[in-house]
Amino acid sequence: MVKSRNVLGIILVLSLFLSTQVHSGVVVKVNFAWDASTGDVGGYELHRGLTTGAYPDENKVVIQGTGTTGSMMMDTDYPWYVAALAYSASDPLLKSAFSNEILCLPVLVSTGTGGTISPSGNFFVQENHSVNFTITPITGYRVKDVTVNGVSKGAVTNLTQVATVRTLVNATFELIPPKPPIDVHKK
Repeated sequence: MVKSRNVLGIILVLSLFLSTQVHSGVVVKVNFAWDASTGDVGGYELHRGLTTGAYPDENKVVIQGTGTTGSMMMDTDYPWYVAALAYSASDPLLKSAFSNEILCLPVLVSTGTGGTISPSGNFFVQENHSVNFTITPITGYRVKDVTVNGVSKGAVTNLTQVATVRTLVNATFELIPPKPPIDVHKK
């Protein structure tokens, strides 16, 4: 039970700066911009929820100390709302108000045979932030199509996508047809 809010006088500002794919989900690292010397800070709690402002206790990670990054696992099946709060070193039940909330949107990237797309795999991006994709065919192939949420973007090799919803990016490739042989006997 939280004794009171905002007793520490700390304002936390969150930003998503890295997400790494692992077998059962994605580890999201969140950057905290705050001055721990402004209060009796023992650490912080990183919270996540499926709806804005709702952070069930089972979805929190407690991080001791006054570092400026925190990590938690998140499943890319859902967008997640993330916020943090600081707690007192002398009384862990004394906590700050929640930080700003960030919406972490999953991006799922796939390709067919014949090339790569970078970045690849599954990861999160902060809402309204862009991701720059590079689509590269291997020798003998060319880009056939790139789709975002099922909508064709054409045979592009570079794509910038702003995250506003869960995003599915797929690149397909095709063999470059061989050139017809030149008939040296033809006049």
